[in-house]
Amino acid sequence: MTMSGAVRNILDRNGKAILDLRNLGSVSKEALTALIKAVSTRREQPPGLWVLLLGEDKLPGAAAPERFQPLSDLIQTLIETAVPAAAVVRGLVSGESLILLLFSIFSAAGREVSVRLPGSVRDTAEVAASFLLSLKLGPGAAERLQNGPLTLNGFSALEAGILSVMDEDPEAGLDRWRQTSPLADGSREARLLYQGMRWRFHAAFRTGLVELEDLVGPKGEG
Repeated sequence: MTMSGAVRNILDRNGKAILDLRNLGSVSKEALTALIKAVSTRREQPPGLWVLLLGEDKLPGAAAPERFQPLSDLIQTLIETAVPAAAVVRGLVSGESLILLLFSIFSAAGREVSVRLPGSVRDTAEVAASFLLSLKLGPGAAERLQNGPLTLNGFSALEAGILSVMDEDPEAGLDRWRQTSPLADGSREARLLYQGMRWRFHAAFRTGLVELEDLVGPKGEG
């Protein structure tokens, strides 16, 4: 089930907590805030893995600045649970969805996926995505990528390191990774390992988000 502006509940399945964030641009600020509260309640009894369903975006216009704060809060809350977030991706990924894709430690994409990179005229989400692209791939690789075509097909995004795997059935691709990864078994040891592996990335990620929040302003008035 998808939603347009309404609250999307977290779906629990075999130790995974699934967040439906497809067509993210259509999700209201209020719905994102409700989802953050739902994620926050899982801190005491966290799932083995967060699964973010991403993509199926419409090619967006500029995102409203006030949308950035709840998106930032969602990422911060996911980090605080100390549980890995992986993405299942279909269709077009851009803007806000690209931020969440770049945050994810693993991503499985359908073969029809495409990724829209930040352009030269940027809204807040594109500025954040550009920063995270540099953080994930390295400044040189990110700059070279953004100087080329702005829309990548799945194979180009895979080669660039934006996607982890492509599969006819991305959910099955994610499950195969989960079966072999020491990060996603839901144990305390797995969470500690995840925190140790990602603390530098998360620290830089959080610093960038705070700087962007300051630019936008506390009420999206920047």
